[in-house]
Amino acid sequence: YAGATARPHGQDGDTRRVHQPTFGLTLVSCEHGDIRQSPDGLYVYGDDGMWEEPVSATNRGREAELEELYQAVVEHRPAYHDGRWGEATLEVVLAIMQSAKERREITMQHQAPSPE
Repeated sequence: YAGATARPHGQDGDTRRVHQPTFGLTLVSCEHGDIRQSPDGLYVYGDDGMWEEPVSATNRGREAELEELYQAVVEHRPAYHDGRWGEATLEVVLAIMQSAKERREITMQHQAPSPE
């Protein structure tokens, strides 16, 4: 139910499974099928039927962001979500709004490759 916090099996006597978080339905339509989230990954509806692609349950949300910041500062590891990533993300959001308003394709200028 909304607002429930799932804990790993056995923690505080809770036996519920931990599932991926969802924030509403997201549907991706591709040339040969569709994709939507499942409790444990992604449902893929393709030319050959439907299957589930599991996604590992790792740190998410603020916990993952704090872990990344810690690794960048203490362990001198490159941050994935750096200033270039933020600029590229903002560009996509603004281009979506501009494209919807003007009903045309918007060319990206500030996209950057993901770190290895």
